[in-house]
Amino acid sequence: MSGNEGTVRDEVERLRAMPMRRAVTIAVTSGFVGMVVVVAGLWWLAGTPSVHRGGTLSAGTVIGVLQLVFGLVVLPAGVVALVVNYRKQRVSEAAHGLAEIAERRSQAAHQFVSAAASRDDVSHFEERYARGAELLGHASPAVRLAGVNWLAALADSWPQGRQRCADLLCGYARLPYDPQAGTEGLAERSVRIEILGLISRRMYVNAAHPWHDLDINLRDVLFSGRLRLNGWHIAGSVSFDGATFGQGSKAYFSDLTFGERGELSFIEARIDSAEVRIHDTTIGDQQIRFSKARVVNDGKIVLHTCPVSGELAFQGLELDGGNLELIRVTTSPGTRIDLSEAHVVSDSDSQFYFLNVDLDGCTLNFHRARLEGATVDFPWSRLAGATVSFEEAHLAAGTRVSFPRGSLSSQDGQPPRLELIRARFGAGSRIEIEGQELSCRIRLSGARFEGGDVDLSKATFSDAASIIGLPADLPASVTMPATWPRT
Repeated sequence: MSGNEGTVRDEVERLRAMPMRRAVTIAVTSGFVGMVVVVAGLWWLAGTPSVHRGGTLSAGTVIGVLQLVFGLVVLPAGVVALVVNYRKQRVSEAAHGLAEIAERRSQAAHQFVSAAASRDDVSHFEERYARGAELLGHASPAVRLAGVNWLAALADSWPQGRQRCADLLCGYARLPYDPQAGTEGLAERSVRIEILGLISRRMYVNAAHPWHDLDINLRDVLFSGRLRLNGWHIAGSVSFDGATFGQGSKAYFSDLTFGERGELSFIEARIDSAEVRIHDTTIGDQQIRFSKARVVNDGKIVLHTCPVSGELAFQGLELDGGNLELIRVTTSPGTRIDLSEAHVVSDSDSQFYFLNVDLDGCTLNFHRARLEGATVDFPWSRLAGATVSFEEAHLAAGTRVSFPRGSLSSQDGQPPRLELIRARFGAGSRIEIEGQELSCRIRLSGARFEGGDVDLSKATFSDAASIIGLPADLPASVTMPATWPRT
């Protein structure tokens, strides 16, 4: 009990211990005694005069007597009123203090009950979580399917444990398995498809129990068949890093939206005779990453109808018989499509395909890329104001970089730039610019011509065009038109 509570209770007990009649009697008696003492004191101070009795009472004497009688009558009543009012005030204060004490105790009791209920809820959810994990580890595929749905339902009703449930489901999906292992492989594949389906439905923009802000970790997962992951809102991290998209599988992501920290990652993923397609999605800075991904055996990465801003990361991308296709992609000024240190395996017939792409103000970076037998093509694309850089890249045998008619023309006074600084043109490689009036700036400083062809013979140059760094003695593999700007 606090000090304030003790004081209030003592006061209440004191007031309860003295009845009203006794309090009034004591007050009136004390008043009379006090009055007598005062009158006696005044009489003594006046020299104790004697009282003379006359035959008649004067009017002044009568009035004095009446005043005395009135004072004697009024005094007790005043004393009683003061005592009653004082007692009421003290009782009111004590009652208010008791009400505050009761309110504090009520709040403390409510908090205690809530804490106890919360502990019971946590214990209940933990028991359900343990039961879900037990079902998920069962030998029967049917029971494992029940465990998947059990954990998803638990996550919907347990916001504090939702990430744990998602982690457990994703952890199960990451376990290795053989989809070709007959009936058992098919049954296990159905469990994993159910996991992806449950996650996908909770990533929808208007999901009843959204998992938008969760981190979905599908690293190293083996995917097969078709995945349609449409309409997701990604406010956390969704990782397919190191995942394998197996032969014939197709993963379609369309109409995605991203929160402030949302990202979709395919770092070091393997796309083997499969296709990963992102469609109708606005992509911000570092929101989608394919760094060091491997695309092999006619696999494809396709971005279709996607506005892009910031950086789109393909650093270290490896193509071994696979393609990277950007179709109807538009970029904002300052956008960077980073293909630095990309690698195309020799004689793999791989392709970087930029179809009907608007790269206005964008940087397309192949810095230090090693392209062996690759095709880089820009059909119906617009590169006004863009920088296409093959700085220090190695264009080895069989590589062809083609700029179709009109792709290197300027627009609104913003000429494109083709950076070939310190690039290596190996035997059998070829850069060709089809017949068009060039207004771009081409830099060849430090380029090494090792038998590769640079064919500009079909182009004409506007006054805004310039070629920088081309040696005075042209290598035999460099073909220029009759007139061209020497800088």
